[in-house]
Amino acid sequence: MPGAAECLSAAEVRSGSLTGCTANAREIGSSALMGEPCGLQVSLTTDPILALSRLPLPIHVVVPERARRRYSDGVVCHVCQGAIPSGGLVELMPRVFVTSPALTFLQVAPTLSVTRAARLAFEPAGTYALGASTQDRDCLYGQTPLSCVADLRSTVGSLPAGTRGRSHALRALRFALDGAASPREADLVLLLCLPHSLGGHGLPFPELNHRIDLDPRARSIARRSYCVADLFWEEAGIDVEYHGADFHTGLSRLESDTGRQAALESMGIKVIGVSNAQLEDPSALDGIASMLAQRLCLRLRGTRYDLDERRRRLRWDLLGV
Repeated sequence: MPGAAECLSAAEVRSGSLTGCTANAREIGSSALMGEPCGLQVSLTTDPILALSRLPLPIHVVVPERARRRYSDGVVCHVCQGAIPSGGLVELMPRVFVTSPALTFLQVAPTLSVTRAARLAFEPAGTYALGASTQDRDCLYGQTPLSCVADLRSTVGSLPAGTRGRSHALRALRFALDGAASPREADLVLLLCLPHSLGGHGLPFPELNHRIDLDPRARSIARRSYCVADLFWEEAGIDVEYHGADFHTGLSRLESDTGRQAALESMGIKVIGVSNAQLEDPSALDGIASMLAQRLCLRLRGTRYDLDERRRRLRWDLLGV
């Protein structure tokens, strides 16, 4: 806890991305957000422009009392007299603090719809980090997770019942999973698995990026000892693979993917590929959801009179289409 030092609370959350100072934040296992008031904390005795040169101005600063307010074109001060939860701040450098993923998520969740807040929660628990534009082309992959959904849920749930945003954040966390490797994987999960009331297809949630150890015959086919399934329903033996725009960019990649599929299917695992075009096509995704439901021995009960409108809103919320 920074004690009497003033703390900076975040530049804006333009689109709900748990990034900002991504490299430094991930090195210490914490996070910052870019956009609406979020969680970066910095002492006013430190040059905020030097310390946070990667964040847009103005910087939003939290101070414990009105007397500590400062006025500057680059700084906006807010008074916060309540206690910051224990562990809510992590020291980034001397007298420079960044909020924990859970506290950051709690601050941002009330500014988003429940579906966008759920999408946001995938990021700190996943291995990707969105840039300021939140476009896939600005995404960093192969990152170390900042947190996990259980920790986010535990920290937010431990706060008093009247805490602003607590209920909304906890509801969104019901729909988040650990281990997403890309924002599109998160989108695919939410489109397939959110309840009908939120515009989803209501399928059970899968495991993400689950390791499958191959048996001897499958190893000889795939020429590897294990595979990683993007979305995996273990009991039903279903592996759904999201194929991004750069999928199948060469003969060797094609041969590797063909061998992988043959190996998994030799073990009784059904492999279903989903392209970006199919993800963005409502009819195509409906067909994929129906196929998955059949394999999962489920009936898709889409009987809400306004289900089409709810699905349209969900697609706009997640994909912008």
